[in-house]
Amino acid sequence: MNALGSNADLYFKAFGGSSSKRSNEFMSMFKDNFGYGSLNFNDNDISLTSLQHVGSKYIKQMKSMNKKKFNKSMFKYIDGDHLLGIAGFAANPEPAFEMYRDMYVSILGNISNDESWIGTAADIGFTFFDEEELFDLVQGDFVFAVTDIKEFEVEYTSYDYDDDYNRVEKIKTKKETLPEFVSIASIGNKDLRDKIIKLMTQTDVIIKKDHYYELQEPKSRYSDRAAKPLNVFYMIKDDLLVITNNEELLKSNNGNGISKSKQLKGEAYNLMKSNNMFAYWTPKTTYEKVPTEFTDKIKPFKSIADTYQSFQFNGVKNKGNIFTSTAKISLIDNSKGSLMLSLDLINEMMRVVAGGH
Repeated sequence: MNALGSNADLYFKAFGGSSSKRSNEFMSMFKDNFGYGSLNFNDNDISLTSLQHVGSKYIKQMKSMNKKKFNKSMFKYIDGDHLLGIAGFAANPEPAFEMYRDMYVSILGNISNDESWIGTAADIGFTFFDEEELFDLVQGDFVFAVTDIKEFEVEYTSYDYDDDYNRVEKIKTKKETLPEFVSIASIGNKDLRDKIIKLMTQTDVIIKKDHYYELQEPKSRYSDRAAKPLNVFYMIKDDLLVITNNEELLKSNNGNGISKSKQLKGEAYNLMKSNNMFAYWTPKTTYEKVPTEFTDKIKPFKSIADTYQSFQFNGVKNKGNIFTSTAKISLIDNSKGSLMLSLDLINEMMRVVAGGH
């Protein structure tokens, strides 16, 4: 399967006014790039494998881009006790930037003979772009996890009227069931990030609360304070940017994270530790956490929760010019095999969606 595939129209349009020599020069950049995959319905799981063969032009950048591990300090902020799902990627940004800069300058430079200046302008723009400062700030690894579904106390705006019929705004609180999440990214360049934080505090985007910050909701045109569906908190610690709606995660232990016994464990931990890209989700655990008053609204999801134990993705493994990623859906009950169970699931979901007929 040719890797140019879905982008073929873009390339043909780009070279509509170009000479065949220039077009061939550009197309040779993707020589020997192709990919293929396999889908297998096994007894205990469904597996999908994707293999990408990268040509000599960008093999060095691709290898360097994928030689990245997650910051070990991230594990301190991921609560594994009630984990529902987690995903993350770690990639070196510099080689990725080099590769895409080369591609886009070539694309824009070959749009047509009359507009070749666009490629020159793009090249100049990339030259003046200070990638070193940006990549010192953005390290290239990021994780997002849903660690629970539970009640949160959230603020909302209510309006009453006084004796003179003047509208009076009041801030009240109520409890709502929401997903608990945390996202973590490695960052550097302390001088630059301090400038960004200072600007955000000066413009009231965030407010300082001890060693962390709280995001402020935007103002509405009707009020100085808008409705606030959930509280979001930020903290920078050990060159990590931690964003969460679980304030206790940042308050306790002076922001140094949770105890090791509560941290990420099991399959999800192994995936994050041994891959630069991964994902893990447990549909049954997720469904069991949904309050009963909402279960009728997600009946099709119950069929998935009763059939599949977990979804997981891992990659990218490299050997020579081949880059491999795999995904696996594990079954709860393997008595009928993954293919028949999946067909039964599709039939059941269609029946539920159609109203049980």
